[in-house]
Amino acid sequence: TVGLFPQAMADGAYIHTNSWGGGAYGDYSQYSQDIDEMMWANQDFLVIFSNGNDGPGTTTITPPATAKNCLSIGASETSNDGYGHNSVNVASFSSWGPTGGWGRVKPDVCAPGYYIFSAGNNDVTDGTSPNDELYGFSGTSMAAPTVAGCCALVREYFTTGMYTPLGASTGFQGAGAFTPTAAMMKSVIVNSAQPMTGSNTGGTIPGDGQGWGRV
Repeated sequence: TVGLFPQAMADGAYIHTNSWGGGAYGDYSQYSQDIDEMMWANQDFLVIFSNGNDGPGTTTITPPATAKNCLSIGASETSNDGYGHNSVNVASFSSWGPTGGWGRVKPDVCAPGYYIFSAGNNDVTDGTSPNDELYGFSGTSMAAPTVAGCCALVREYFTTGMYTPLGASTGFQGAGAFTPTAAMMKSVIVNSAQPMTGSNTGGTIPGDGQGWGRV
């Protein structure tokens, strides 16, 4: 994992979203440690991980989403998707926390992860057809990139000077601008979350299924 991040940073990335993982449920693995150490050494660089798709059930999260410093994302259902789902519910497949050992709250937050559509290659490689397919998938791998986009907006809010220490938006790029740490971006996202009141939440916030709620 360590080799992934310097390349991204060298290319100018400050938010790194990951939809992979595996291993013993709740385990703090070497990968988890690598991520924590990397984020400690590069405090402006935010790493995001999907929480896993082995829920519901206590401590079904898999590493490296178990890392302390990363932002771990569970999946909510998606309202009005034509299948009777509701965004107040945690998706039935979304893995739960807490982590093993320390009992850390994970996921940190949830985001819609049911039937999320994105661009895909239509597998035609002879140059005669445009790659214009749309694919709908479900999983915490769909929810994590959604939160990465939210984090990009949070970072832009601070780096373009839309926030000032006086608490007023200047509307002028550069006034009061600063670079937020990964910890600050994570804190803003967690504090944006709304408690989910439906099924598979694992209780009120912080719930084992929903973490601190839905962004």
